[in-house]
Amino acid sequence: MAAKLWRCSTLGVFAWFALYALPAAAEKSRQPVIIHRKLRRSALRAKQTVHTRPALLATHVATRTQKVADMQDSALLIELAQESPSVAGAITEAATSGNKDIEVVQEGADTLSDNFNEEHDMLMTQILANGESLNVIKALADTVTQMKGEVDKLEAHEKLCRKRVADLEASQADRADDDRVANSVEVVEA
Repeated sequence: MAAKLWRCSTLGVFAWFALYALPAAAEKSRQPVIIHRKLRRSALRAKQTVHTRPALLATHVATRTQKVADMQDSALLIELAQESPSVAGAITEAATSGNKDIEVVQEGADTLSDNFNEEHDMLMTQILANGESLNVIKALADTVTQMKGEVDKLEAHEKLCRKRVADLEASQADRADDDRVANSVEVVEA
């Protein structure tokens, strides 16, 4: 009976904890609810863009740089003379910086071009060497073909010569037989 009572009291404590203690603790630590609403992109960008003096100066320099690209030299000098010193200085500084960047890029391009030309020369040398090797191999193959043709001619000539020697030996043997028969005496009985 004590075990049943113990189980009931344990269950009761858990039930009380679940019903009363947890919600009270949750209410104390609740965070405020934040409701989000969508904004159009243009409204969001309008909030983000902040016009400052350096940003305006940079856009002015960019537009001036575009104008500089479109103008002639004398027109450029006249335009720069009419600008305020700070804007003219910024334009000059931007041009100097751009010139340095162009020089760095030009040096890189020159190095790349030199490397390309050297590699091209090495490849051409290798191709010529391979071509010469192929020419030597072709010449050797032609020579071997000519030698095979000469060997075939010599073998045919050898056969012809052997046949003539055999014919001469056979004719000499026949002549020797004929001479022997002619020199022999035969008695014919009638």
